[in-house]
Order: sequence, then structure tokens, then C-alpha cells
Amino acid sequence: MSWQGNCLFFISLLLISTGIAGFFAWHGLWLVAPFSGLEMLLLAVALYFCRRKIRHKETITIHHNEIVVCAGVDKPDTICTFPKVWARVVLSHAPLRGYPDRLWIRSHGRQVEIGACLNNEEKSRLAKRLEESFRNDRFAQPAPIVHQAAQ
Repeated sequence: MSWQGNCLFFISLLLISTGIAGFFAWHGLWLVAPFSGLEMLLLAVALYFCRRKIRHKETITIHHNEIVVCAGVDKPDTICTFPKVWARVVLSHAPLRGYPDRLWIRSHGRQVEIGACLNNEEKSRLAKRLEESFRNDRFAQPAPIVHQAAQ
């Protein structure tokens, strides 16, 4: 849903909850009102954090001789730069069934995880596309995908 849709959803639940709490408070069960307020506060906080989470963006820019990975909500919070010649794509498989694989770009002892919100199939496709992009530079050596089991 859009942010306006979430706000309408929250306001409608707030009105319903306030009506129910008011009804019970009117009949002497005033203790319902604080719990109703706490419930609405927790819902508002949850909607805010969900909105922040879905607005998280990762941008991978591949230049002639470097790879730049930017991640953040509205503006880049972290920016990692790797030399294209030495960068490697590493797809780490989860040790337990049902857990997501992890996709990394590594170079010179530094690494950054990418695609944390993707499922395993999408991570595999992204890893292959990144490998192809790394190879397209005629001056760089091919950067194979390294498959690792998580430790």
C-alpha cells in the first residue's frame, strides 16, 4: 500500500478502536482505554518501520575500473567502492534449509552484502548478471561467482 493508504488504514483502525474503548469506558471498564491506546501506538510504530524497510534501496554502479555500491533509505547511508579488476561476486549458501542465501561483493578483505531482500532465485540471477557485467570490460580479468557454504 502507499503511505496514504497506510495512513487511511491506521486512521480507520484508530477510530474503531477509540469507539470500542469509549464504549467500554462509558460502561465502567475504563482500563480498556490505555491498552487500546498502547495498541494503536505500537501499530503506528510498526507501520513506520515497515515503510522505512520497503523504501530501502541498493544501487550498484559498474564503471570502467570500479564498482560502487550505495545503500540507504532516501539517500545513500553507505557507499562502498571496489576496484573492478579485483572484485568478486560470492554467493554463500545457507547452512540450514529454509534460510536465505547471501550475496556479497568482495575485494581486498572488504565485503558488502547486496540483495538481502531478494529470494534465492533472484540472488542467483543477480550474481550471474553481475558476473557478466564484470567480464564485459576487455581490460579486466573475469570475475567468477564463488559459491560458498555458510559457516
